[in-house]
Amino acid sequence: MLIGYGMTLAGGYIATTMKKIRGWCFLGGAIALVVAIYCLMDATGKTLLRSAGEISLSQLPHHIAMAFGKDQYGLPVFRSHPRRTSGHFSPRAAGLS
Repeated sequence: MLIGYGMTLAGGYIATTMKKIRGWCFLGGAIALVVAIYCLMDATGKTLLRSAGEISLSQLPHHIAMAFGKDQYGLPVFRSHPRRTSGHFSPRAAGLS
């Protein structure tokens, strides 16, 4: 509850002094965006590539699109799984159908 109260006070302060602190708000938003993209790249690399664990920024959209592809159901695509070489989720192979 205190977190919500603090966010309300911060939001009220920002709303009343927006002209003064607009640059700081954009800077904070840019830093938050960079940290979020880095965390997404790290989590995606560790989930999909296991031991290698790192993907580049240009590979990130491809891996996210593969995870939400046809018959994937939003599950991660494991390329290093010993029983599947195609890398695509199969409901039949997983015993779901």
